[in-house]
Amino acid sequence: MRKAIDFELERQASILQKGEIPAQETRRYIEANGSTTAMRQKEEAHDYRYMPEPDIPPVAINKDQLQLLKKHVETTELPNERLKTLMETQIKREDALLLVDDKKLGDFLITVIQLCTSEEKQNGFIQKLVNYLVNKKISSSVSKQQFYKQAQLLSKPIETDTVLLRQYLKEALENNKAAVSDYKAGNINAINSMVGYIMKESKGAFHAKIVLEELEKALT
Repeated sequence: MRKAIDFELERQASILQKGEIPAQETRRYIEANGSTTAMRQKEEAHDYRYMPEPDIPPVAINKDQLQLLKKHVETTELPNERLKTLMETQIKREDALLLVDDKKLGDFLITVIQLCTSEEKQNGFIQKLVNYLVNKKISSSVSKQQFYKQAQLLSKPIETDTVLLRQYLKEALENNKAAVSDYKAGNINAINSMVGYIMKESKGAFHAKIVLEELEKALT
């Protein structure tokens, strides 16, 4: 198929360069020499006996309607234009494609991005916005201002108070002796209940990863 198309491109280009018009015909591909040859002349449109579709009445479009449609096309952002706009904000291509497919989410994100500072646009904050939106860590049903504020709070690193964390570690080990015994007996999943205990008691004051690491140290 590709060889036939390539041959026809060259053949028809050569005909047009001579100022001639290619014949309206059906041609077949000859694999032996990689060329095409004429089979039969194409009929004109009226020879096909086209029939109007009875369930689709003729549509008359006046100049005003045509102008309105033209204006709509000119002012509507096409998918490839939306993709370019999103990727210019340093969003990952796969995320940008997802936001092109979901126009509502894409529109929402763009309005939130407009609230970002120049510094935020340069330090990876926009990709965080995408992650919060796509993974539904923040609901898109809130206003753009609320989404932006919540994203700012989530993106700030939680400072670890080591003295306070040690207190919670001690408390967790004392109040979860069964889990401690299970962990030391080889049930590594038993540590998760202690992580959950500390996160609950501290009301999420620490990163769960840091809590896990400190518990592992305390249990070795």
